[in-house]
Amino acid sequence: MTHYPSGWVAGWSGFKVRRRPRAPGKRVGKKNPFTCSCFLDHNTAVRKVLELAVFLFRKGPEGIVVPLLSFTHKRVPRKLPTRLSVKMVQNPSGFTLIELLLCILLMGIIARIILPTMAPYREGKIELAATDIAMALRFARDEALRNGEERAVKINNTTGQVTVYRPNLATSPATVAAVLPNPLTKQPYDFNIVNNALTAGIRLENSTKPFKYRNNGTLQEDVFFDNHGIPVFINGAQRYQLESGSVQLGSGGGTRSVVLVPFTGRVTIQ
Repeated sequence: MTHYPSGWVAGWSGFKVRRRPRAPGKRVGKKNPFTCSCFLDHNTAVRKVLELAVFLFRKGPEGIVVPLLSFTHKRVPRKLPTRLSVKMVQNPSGFTLIELLLCILLMGIIARIILPTMAPYREGKIELAATDIAMALRFARDEALRNGEERAVKINNTTGQVTVYRPNLATSPATVAAVLPNPLTKQPYDFNIVNNALTAGIRLENSTKPFKYRNNGTLQEDVFFDNHGIPVFINGAQRYQLESGSVQLGSGGGTRSVVLVPFTGRVTIQ
């Protein structure tokens, strides 16, 4: 077997020519009646094959083509290393069904642990919002008693804005004359429950205005405290007693109500 630079392979080591025997009742026709067996070395085989070619083309029967020398180009297929192939099979890309189920199970366990711990946090936020509104009502009542002048609180159930102010009684109904300062921060006592970072997520659930008054039966977002600390609504010369007042607060964890009691002006959180 001899290998050539171009990749061709030729095989011989001598020759012996014999005529192929004919089977009984069959004609040879144009098939090759010769076979060749090689038993010589390379140089001798080349010389003998060429001599055989001259002999056959001179002496061979007409129409018979004898394959004297065959060359075969063999392309060796590239194979991946055995270790790489095994590694690719053992570690395919993606996730198996068992791995996905385990991930879902772990996320469920983590959620079961975390969610109960977040409930007190939500309850603390709604308690803080209720306390802020109750303190605003109590401060306005105490300022009216201390100064002997009317003070008021406006609670917008749509925006969540809470404002403590001194009313202008010259208008009808009374309007905001000046926003009172917060006794703790010395800033204007005007805050928003919904947009405050400490009470974010809390909403006012009042579908209507929170304060209802006697006689006229109207619902208002303002409550006034007279010089005796009694909650009323002032409209020019008319004063209407409070019938009921309740600010409803809600979140995903529960609800709270800030209740203003008629006549006494007492503020409770329920």
